[in-house]
Amino acid sequence: MPLYNYQCSDCDFTTEIHRTMARRNAKAKCEECNGNMTLVFEAPRALRTDTSFQAGFKGSDGCRDEATRRKLHENARRRGINVNGKKYDGRLAKYWGDPEACYGSMSEARRVVERAGESSEELGVKQREVAPQPYRLADDIVERYVDEVVRDEPVTPKKRAELRTEMREKHSPSDGVCS
Repeated sequence: MPLYNYQCSDCDFTTEIHRTMARRNAKAKCEECNGNMTLVFEAPRALRTDTSFQAGFKGSDGCRDEATRRKLHENARRRGINVNGKKYDGRLAKYWGDPEACYGSMSEARRVVERAGESSEELGVKQREVAPQPYRLADDIVERYVDEVVRDEPVTPKKRAELRTEMREKHSPSDGVCS
């Protein structure tokens, strides 16, 4: 059964629904607001152009309010980035209001997704394989533990180092990788 894209006419929620070709134009109910959903035609991925890609923006720039929009544009101006006509995707931002999380074309979107280390089936970007990093207990946690153990007693630097090592070994996984 083919998978079709539907969009709610009331709240703009989009979803994919498996339906037979004969039933693709049948009415569907929105999962979010129970409104009517309509079939949305998208060009095949290989045939999509920047214009058809941007058509999905629906005039929205991705900012949830005017204050966010002003802050985004201010950050972009300071960094010499033009964000006019682009969409902001906070999920791809390194920090709140990161203007580099803005894209207006498919190629820009690919770059942003790749930079963020994410994946996108629609854009043809696969997530990078990241080797697991060894788990290391934070130094401030170790120091708090050592301070609790020694309390107000004078302790030699050697004994303090032993307590740190003991704490790290006790609370670190045997293979050094947190799962």
